[in-house]
Amino acid sequence: MDTEQPKESAQTQQAGKNSNGLYRRVSDLKNVLYTDNFSVTDFCVSCGYCERVCPAEAIQLDSEGVPTWTKHKCFMCFGCLRLCPTQSIRYGGA
Repeated sequence: MDTEQPKESAQTQQAGKNSNGLYRRVSDLKNVLYTDNFSVTDFCVSCGYCERVCPAEAIQLDSEGVPTWTKHKCFMCFGCLRLCPTQSIRYGGA
C-alpha cells in the first residue's frame, strides 16, 4: 500500500497558511470571504471558544464579549460555527 502523500501543485503551495493540512486560503479572498454574514445569537456566553479554535486567528471578542471576525484573515472554514458549545454562531440566514 502506498503511503506517500500526493504532491501539492505550485498554485496550492502558494495559496496560503495551512492549518494542520485541513484548510487552505484561496488566492482571491475578496470574492469568497463574506464575514459580514456571521452573526451571534443571544445564547452566546462569551466563552471565547470560537476565538481559540479559529485556525486563522480571525476572531476576537469585542468589549462586550461578542465575537467579531477579521475579513482578511478568515479562512471561512466555519469551525467557529460548528464547534460553538452553545450553537450561537450563525452564517447568513441560517
